[in-house]
Amino acid sequence: MILQTRIIAFSLTLFITVGIMFISSPVAAKPHFSVSPAIVKNSDLSVTADYEAKDLGKRTANITLNSQSTALIGCLNPGGKLSPSKGVESEQMLSESVKIKPKDGKIKGSLTLGPLKLPSVLEVCPNKNWSTSILSLTYENVALDIKQRNSEILKFSFGNISQSR
Repeated sequence: MILQTRIIAFSLTLFITVGIMFISSPVAAKPHFSVSPAIVKNSDLSVTADYEAKDLGKRTANITLNSQSTALIGCLNPGGKLSPSKGVESEQMLSESVKIKPKDGKIKGSLTLGPLKLPSVLEVCPNKNWSTSILSLTYENVALDIKQRNSEILKFSFGNISQSR
């Protein structure tokens, strides 16, 4: 009988101790964007993504903006007239990254993709006196990724973004 009483008392003490520890320990909030990330089309045909995230803890975050770009490039003659040809298509993978140590679990910043690196005039146009011009440009599958310890914790997809002059 005494043994049963001791077992019950020990079990009850253990149960209360664990319960108090569980109740008093803070539950970590899930990382999330404070506001929905926004994308801006810049006059130089680049795009800039603004982001703000919180509840990231103290670990350094690696933020990356990625996209595949497709551009139609035309040729301008010395008189400024566009060549009657349909132009040349150019594809590039673009990526920009930054590492940020969260302050109070929060990060805020922006990343820019582009402008595109154009092929040389001689690769596209009839001669070196001509110049290249972007006729159309699409950033495809633009995505913002936030990782900590090489694990993705947040992702935002902007979809496709078309640019023109």
